[in-house]
Amino acid sequence: HYIFKINDKWLLVLCVFVIIVNASWNTISRSSPVMHHVFLISFVAIFVGTALPLAGTIVTGAIQFTANEVIPIGGMLANNGLIAINLAYQNLDRTFVQDGTNIESKLSLAATPKLASKGAIRESIRLAIVPTIDSVKTYGLVSIPGMMTGLIIGGVPPLQAIKFQLLVVFIHTTA
Repeated sequence: HYIFKINDKWLLVLCVFVIIVNASWNTISRSSPVMHHVFLISFVAIFVGTALPLAGTIVTGAIQFTANEVIPIGGMLANNGLIAINLAYQNLDRTFVQDGTNIESKLSLAATPKLASKGAIRESIRLAIVPTIDSVKTYGLVSIPGMMTGLIIGGVPPLQAIKFQLLVVFIHTTA
């Protein structure tokens, strides 16, 4: 309750930073034991994936720089980044196990580790973004998203509810 009454802009930025750090920390358990700098990689990815769209929505006036708007939107962005990174780490670990012989063969033929694992990394990223792409493709056609439904039931005019839902769709696709 207290958090949503924050008026200090720097304290609000600190709250979003704590959300990003927490999301980054929670990716560590999903990563392969052979991966190095997992927290730093996750932190940079989640920070960029949260800060840029959040700043964009504030600068354009889509949301106001207030706690009751910035914290939930920042949390959604960080959460989407967390999910995508966890999927990528799980897929990367599985791909390294399945294609380990192929990767080792490339390494034995003088390929750099980056080049030898390029296909595995590319496939992991592709698989990590599939759920986001699939959910965006069905917005409004297969399902009426929960936030929009709740706003309409709560008495908000449908066009305003659609605007808020489009903001959430933007957030889902940019994180």
